[in-house]
Amino acid sequence: MFSTNLVTISVIFTPIVTQLAAQTCQLDLLVRPETIPLVIKINNNSYYYPVPTAYDDRLLDFLYEEDAIFACPGGHFNQPGFNPDGQHGWCKGGGGFMCDWLLTFYHTMNCTMIDIMRPFLSESYDNSGTSCQNSDRNIQVGYQIDDVLVPVYDICFNGETLMATYTRHVLTRFAPLASVMRPPPSHYFFLVSLYQTDVEAIYDNFVTYFSELGVQDYVNDTYFLTPGHLVPYEDFLSPFQKDAAYHFANVAPQWNTFDEGNWKVLETGILTFIANSTTFEGVLIVGDATVLTGTLKVATLAGSTGTTTELYLTQGRFPVPRWFWKIIYFAAVNTGVIFFGYNNPFATKGDVDAEFVAEVCSVDVFELVRDEWYLDDVDNGSPGLGLMYACRLHLDQILDPVVNGVVDNLLPEGVTKAELL
Repeated sequence: MFSTNLVTISVIFTPIVTQLAAQTCQLDLLVRPETIPLVIKINNNSYYYPVPTAYDDRLLDFLYEEDAIFACPGGHFNQPGFNPDGQHGWCKGGGGFMCDWLLTFYHTMNCTMIDIMRPFLSESYDNSGTSCQNSDRNIQVGYQIDDVLVPVYDICFNGETLMATYTRHVLTRFAPLASVMRPPPSHYFFLVSLYQTDVEAIYDNFVTYFSELGVQDYVNDTYFLTPGHLVPYEDFLSPFQKDAAYHFANVAPQWNTFDEGNWKVLETGILTFIANSTTFEGVLIVGDATVLTGTLKVATLAGSTGTTTELYLTQGRFPVPRWFWKIIYFAAVNTGVIFFGYNNPFATKGDVDAEFVAEVCSVDVFELVRDEWYLDDVDNGSPGLGLMYACRLHLDQILDPVVNGVVDNLLPEGVTKAELL
């Protein structure tokens, strides 16, 4: 009986396979964003998130017999027996994949998510200090697929302050294609083992601690602190990669007017630049961008007694950053820029201007690069929106030792001074 069944299956599939054998499989990664599965490619045993073959093209290409992995982390497939943590399929042409002896077409695959479970993430930790500044913990955030962690981004995490020093991710020119996707998750993901506290409750109740600091009067319906993303939700192509941005380790306390003001203009401008620009300051842009986003120093405000007070959401933990910064670096051509935003809507522009050139970067080039990076809508006359600055990746101009060290590690060995544009 067993042999007879095998013969029967062969008879059913042979005509289909023969008909499609000369074809590749093209998958529309952005069709049905509410239900499409996560797609993973494999190259030399390395798992990665694929991108379209050509720009302005939403299609992923798979060669005949090429292996694909379809996943539905935290949910389930409509196909009986499909493994949500990684279902292998081999391209048979025309969008059809052989999955466990069943020819299944990508456009029929449905991944049903339970919203409360999104994002269903995994992490790995490196406490050696070799990957990050100041011996911070290196965290990779991604999805456990086929028993392999496929990272979406990295975090250099400070275990004492419980805040990211900086994050690192790759930005491709395809990310803007996915501007309209499913709604973002309704919650942030965090591991109790990482924080040993309820992070969401701390963000929700920070005014209580601000009262102890004597700075509660700064918070009202107009100005309040919000979890500001370091790795933006919009910087990825697939819905699952986007969901991964909703991790409390990927946020820092940011004043709402800055988050929705000039910082949002910066994030949008970078996406527009990636999608449309071919040069930066005369250098031909080649390859993807490496993006590092971080925080710097602790913000201060004058308390009710007149004493300047450093701002934390709770005792000695979750500092409110004084600065947010973002490096965009094109390794293939050794060029890039670093943007800074001041996270204090109550600051005076003259004071911040002086602080920047005295303590952060000796040469502000924001006005020189504003047009190239589509930042015309940045309002640098309104501190409430977040004052913006920019610096070239010149180590002799970057004055802050933390940022200088990050840039030094980022640049190729031997590039130590003004060797970039």
